Amino acid sequence: MSPQTLSAVGATMGDMPPLVADAPFVGRAEPLRRLAGLLDGAAAGRPAAVVVGGDAGVGKTRLVAELDALARARGFVVATGRSVDLGAGGLPYLPFVDAVRSLTRTDGPAADVVRHSTAEWPVLLHLVGRAGDSPRLDDSDRLPLFDAAASLLARLAEEVAPLLLVLEDVHWADPSTRDLLRFLLSRLGSERLLVTLTVRTDDLHRRHPVRPLLAELVRLPGVERVDLQPFDEAELGRLLTSVAGGAVPASLVEDIARRCGGNAFFALELLAAAGAGSAAAPADLPWALSDVLMTRVEGLSAPAVEVVRAASVAGRCVTDRLLRAVVADAAPGTAPEPALREALDWHVLVADGDGTFSFRHALLQEAVYSDLLPGERVRLHAAYARALAADPGDDEEGRWADLAEHALRSHDTAAALTASWQAALDAVARLAPLAAHEHAETALGLWDAVPADRRPDGLDHIALLVFAATVTGQSGDRPRAVALATAARDEALATGDRLRVAHARRHLARQLYGADLIDACIEEASLARAALLDHPPSEDLVWATAVLANAKSNFGDGAVTADLATQGLLWARELGLAAAEADLLVTLSLVRPGPSDGTGADGGGAAADDGTAWLLRARERARAAGEHSIELRALWNLGRARHEVDDLAGAVTIYREVQERAAQTGLGASLYAVEVRLALVEVLFRRGEWDEALRVAAAPGLRLGRRDTASLQVAAQRVVVERTPEAFAAVEQRVRAAGRDETAALNAWADISLHVHGAVASTWCGAPDAAVAHVEAALARLTAEDDELHLVSIRAAAHGLAALAQQGHAADPARADAFLERAERAFAGARPLAARGVGPEAVAWLTRARVDRARVARAGRPDGADVEPWQQVLAVVPGQPYEEALARYRLAEALVAAGDRDGAAAQALPAYTTAVAFGARPLRAALEALGRRARLDLGAGVPSSDGPLTPREAEVLRLVAEGLTNRAIGERLFISEKTASVHVSNLMAKLGASGRAEAVAIAGRRGLLADV
Repeated sequence: MSPQTLSAVGATMGDMPPLVADAPFVGRAEPLRRLAGLLDGAAAGRPAAVVVGGDAGVGKTRLVAELDALARARGFVVATGRSVDLGAGGLPYLPFVDAVRSLTRTDGPAADVVRHSTAEWPVLLHLVGRAGDSPRLDDSDRLPLFDAAASLLARLAEEVAPLLLVLEDVHWADPSTRDLLRFLLSRLGSERLLVTLTVRTDDLHRRHPVRPLLAELVRLPGVERVDLQPFDEAELGRLLTSVAGGAVPASLVEDIARRCGGNAFFALELLAAAGAGSAAAPADLPWALSDVLMTRVEGLSAPAVEVVRAASVAGRCVTDRLLRAVVADAAPGTAPEPALREALDWHVLVADGDGTFSFRHALLQEAVYSDLLPGERVRLHAAYARALAADPGDDEEGRWADLAEHALRSHDTAAALTASWQAALDAVARLAPLAAHEHAETALGLWDAVPADRRPDGLDHIALLVFAATVTGQSGDRPRAVALATAARDEALATGDRLRVAHARRHLARQLYGADLIDACIEEASLARAALLDHPPSEDLVWATAVLANAKSNFGDGAVTADLATQGLLWARELGLAAAEADLLVTLSLVRPGPSDGTGADGGGAAADDGTAWLLRARERARAAGEHSIELRALWNLGRARHEVDDLAGAVTIYREVQERAAQTGLGASLYAVEVRLALVEVLFRRGEWDEALRVAAAPGLRLGRRDTASLQVAAQRVVVERTPEAFAAVEQRVRAAGRDETAALNAWADISLHVHGAVASTWCGAPDAAVAHVEAALARLTAEDDELHLVSIRAAAHGLAALAQQGHAADPARADAFLERAERAFAGARPLAARGVGPEAVAWLTRARVDRARVARAGRPDGADVEPWQQVLAVVPGQPYEEALARYRLAEALVAAGDRDGAAAQALPAYTTAVAFGARPLRAALEALGRRARLDLGAGVPSSDGPLTPREAEVLRLVAEGLTNRAIGERLFISEKTASVHVSNLMAKLGASGRAEAVAIAGRRGLLADV
């Protein structure tokens, strides 16, 4: 077939032009209007970003091309780059490299700015395709690279012209690109900048790593989302008519619309395969899209088909040099120049202008690749592997990942093993533990298939297992890390080499600690240490001692921990092991008040009562040694020291620093990064930043293990139970069901916390028996774990006493005494274990417990004697608005009981304001009920007497006033639609209203509505 014609049934369409990227623009007026508005805003100094999403072929690139033309017409500088699907690992920052390169292809002000900026910030060479001219990235370069990238964009926008940055195919973005995107878009200020991202939404399966990134980005100020929907039949008709250059039969439009599902690209391909005058697309065409796409490729000459097939094996894009080398190897008789020209002329391939060719559409590449015979794929992948091995080109950092992929697909297991190992090492150097984990797993899978003499020099299976365990633990999959480290230990045991066994055991101990398997950690670390004590001090002995000391510190054995850490510290200094020294300094901070034991740990400085001096020194030593996980551990403990004394602002500052360092070093899913996230949720809750607490708990952009995900879901319930306690039961059921899997089983903290949250929810829902049951389950788990978790114990007991007080006459005094005794014991037990003290929070919870124990004795009735205790609670919770509101509510109850209505109103009013602002519906309802009973003024529109309506009817009335239907009211209040209807009928009858609008009007006149 000549490329001038396309096959059809009984006819050809020789006059039809090739399908090109600048096909007529149809049906996207509203999205383009929104994008044009963002361009105007960017030009005026209001930077923005927009995510253009839609299925493959729906027209995202065509819309962005129109935006590109519009931007250039308005004087913008336009930089464009795209991500490429390269499988595991990927190429860091590829779309940004493409975009910056696009600015340097021709001389001009933009190219000058890029050149000057790279001279000023050499780290930018990583984003101009000249990484070889700059040192390899390490953790100290990552943040400067991000800052430099942001500064480059700002400089271009300020010194040259407003800037449109287009990054296509973000669904294939590598982790480094995602981190840089997150950094840039979260720091938009006043730059004349519009960032446009395209993403193929049909690729975003539930666990796709880009999915949480997009969810996070669209919540940022200035970031919008435009989702392109499939064309309807009328829009398709206009598109097809424009492309065909004349009328298209209605029946053909109808047939194409039915078969393409509104996808413009599919529609154009079906049109191209149809004949002039045909009433429908050819019936003999297969329904599979790949066959439709291949119709165009099959029209090329044989040499052009060879080139296109070779290009498909590289992925969406391939460099000219690499493609020529592969064609010369795999198809030596093919002349590349005319074949490439033909593929370009007919828009199967597109020249990107920087020596790179790409397929016109990703689906076209997939179709061509799928059409290859198995033997052809192997042959072509082998040719790519040989070409990359002989000449890596300009992209040395991505060479090993590409080589591993091609070698693996060409069944060259030895080359794939070596390349995978090198790719894993490169990923570690780029601070990408998840990519390192994936490459290491590939290497492990290949190990037994490769003869011993062809494996990487200096690497054995035990060392590979230990490496894989380390990077896997850093990437957040701690159960898998334990499994890999256990396999390394077992393999070492089989060798009979005591030193190798000890080496494997100390690595296993570290992974066991990370997985919260402390007893097993102590056993492995002790065995490793015992085996090494008969030998001169070594790195393995120091680390076994460090892990053992850290694990022992969890059981409050300060003397043993201090002895181990002190001895380990001396060995670490003797051997010059700065990372181990830093780890041991952190451990010493937990059991000694300051560096004054004579070891010189403080460098001659003064001791600090809370161990801060140890931790500051540990942080600096760890950072200098490049041991980022220990740096995070030091920072985590610094934050916790602030947290425990209720310096919430200080804690947030340090916890945020941990998050930033974790992101910079690729350790966002590691142990202490997750621990900090859990603590930050707690601190943000107490500071009143509830929505931010929920965002942190959602861990946007991170791929966490199931157990860590469950723990964060549990932490988020602190907000849920204070807003919608009725929703807790369903969440608890879902979390516990997921935790039945051994790999996702809830740890003790999560289990206990879930019960404490359940007690709060049950108390708010008027189910004190269920609340007491939750508290008893929490305390039983604490006892079983032989771990008081002192603050949790006090909180649990206090909630139990509150529930017993709610039971009134039915409360069991013996239970109340047991709960109070548990709280008192936990409070006393915390003092000798924590040099920092138990903190004001513990004092507040213990005071609450004592007040509610007295209330149990009064059959649940508040009393004037409660005034002073609640004043004491109020005095120790400043800066915690919700805790203040709760204390004010309980103080107002006590003041009412004491006959001081004015004093009660003074407390209830600010509490009510806080409850409304936070969406704390249960507290709001409780305050309104108190206001009605005691006739307190809670502000305009809040009833000060019971009136004719019950509390539930008053709540339903507010929702009626918001315009909700009975069904919506039921969903909001977690009741059935029928029950909501009954409440509406009752309140209308009481108000003497004939309809919902009249009921709202009457209630408004009578002051029965609040905040409506």
